[in-house]
Amino acid sequence: MYTLILDVTPDMARAWLNLNTANRAVKNTKVDQYARDIISGNWQVTHQGLAFYKDGTLADGQHRLHAIVKANVPIKTLVTMDLPRETMSVLDVGKTREAHDIAKLGLYPNWINPNTIAIVRALNGKLQNTKATMSFSEIISYCMKYQDSISFVNHVVSSKKKGVTSAVIGASYVCALEAGSPKEKIKRFAEIMYSGEINGPYENAAIRLREMLISNPNCWVGTEKFETAKKIHRCIHSFCNNHPLERLASQSSLKFPIPT
Repeated sequence: MYTLILDVTPDMARAWLNLNTANRAVKNTKVDQYARDIISGNWQVTHQGLAFYKDGTLADGQHRLHAIVKANVPIKTLVTMDLPRETMSVLDVGKTREAHDIAKLGLYPNWINPNTIAIVRALNGKLQNTKATMSFSEIISYCMKYQDSISFVNHVVSSKKKGVTSAVIGASYVCALEAGSPKEKIKRFAEIMYSGEINGPYENAAIRLREMLISNPNCWVGTEKFETAKKIHRCIHSFCNNHPLERLASQSSLKFPIPT
């Protein structure tokens, strides 16, 4: 068994994919994620790469190869040849390193943490999917693009309370801030969501939302999640404009655009 560092072109990737006869089903979302990193220049050489068994069939790296083809850009990567067939039993059986695991390595600002990563995923999923597929490079780029808003939200929602400090709520704060809502209003809204205490009727939009979230645990299930997001936006908008909210009705759309 030996390993080389090679420049793998799209034509080489296509040819090597013909040797892919005994692998798992391809996950297109993973291919798309890798391809975006390649196109953006965020792909890096690591100790992980491509591998071929002694008989020439592909052992590891099918998603990388598909991504090279999709991106139509060559990459430099490690290529291991003559891998013993018996190693199949131990390939890819370890735990995948998640984005929040990488964030803990100390290479990035401490406000980039599991909470902010969840907020970024919620924004990328258009407040409907908090598990949107993003590479860690994409998460970091998004965090730095909207650093002021995301780091501020991370600060004001530093303490967690079930039902009223979810990623979708934090993501909605980011939407409001990027749309020009005052930081002091978002900070106060977050305080009320946590404590349940208001100073007057002009702050009741936060209480309306808090009561709804606590009394209806199904509001985060399935298609209800986006309906809840629209109500969150309505309450934040009313609160920031000092408009008392008598009832929390269904909304036709989000009050603030989602930063892209």
